[in-house]
Amino acid sequence: MKWLKRLAKSFVQDKIDQVKDWNDPDRSEAPQMPCPEMNIPMSHDLHAKLLTEAEDAGMEFNGTRAAHKGCTFDFNYDTEAEILHVTPDHLPWLFSCSEVESHINQLIEKAKGAL
Repeated sequence: MKWLKRLAKSFVQDKIDQVKDWNDPDRSEAPQMPCPEMNIPMSHDLHAKLLTEAEDAGMEFNGTRAAHKGCTFDFNYDTEAEILHVTPDHLPWLFSCSEVESHINQLIEKAKGAL
């Protein structure tokens, strides 16, 4: 009977370790649902103001890459169509796609108010 108890205890501990490892935000293979690309229509002036608002909020830009609070994004502003394309490509496990989209929308509203 002791062997069965040890086996069950070992099995449970292995599962706990797997969950801890899976939830590690620094783990590169951590399964993550991809967020959809956001296509946001905006004027040139609004785009410029949005970049300022995002920088003031702590967003760091490097070419077509941006990072904030452990989240990274690809972004591109189509000047002819006046559409901002934003694709979150890495989010720490504690952020959902909807939270990121909501934060981006808040920055856009703040930028609109500052125009």
